Amino acid sequence: MKNKLLFCDVKIGEEMPRIATYVKSRQLVMWAGASEDYMEIHYDKDYAFANGLKEPIVHGALKTAMLSQYVKSWLGDSAILKYFKCKYIGIDYVNTKITLKGEVKRKFINGDKHIIECQVWTESELGEVTTTAIARLEYSQ
Repeated sequence: MKNKLLFCDVKIGEEMPRIATYVKSRQLVMWAGASEDYMEIHYDKDYAFANGLKEPIVHGALKTAMLSQYVKSWLGDSAILKYFKCKYIGIDYVNTKITLKGEVKRKFINGDKHIIECQVWTESELGEVTTTAIARLEYSQ
């Protein structure tokens, strides 16, 4: 991804570059420790299976962090993340591909503030949308 996009470079309807990633067991354990979310469905395969899951699942808050970093890194340091609202609508399993995607939905100027609003989401390896979010960023131009 580019290090910096200027407000004038971003177009409404523009798709953000797709990023594919795999969340490994170790990352889930590290996230559990950092967030103090020790729910067994995130790291214990037997527990997950006993609760109707085929594998441990990725923490929703970890996907929120991934998506916020994704949009922030695409726009670069001159854009400040001012608003981020996330909704979990599906499950992502450990060691499976998760694709981060996004699209610019709005772009406007409010006084001296240059604002870009993006829709971002995760898709499972089956192409199912599992998390959606709205991100609003403000440029310090």
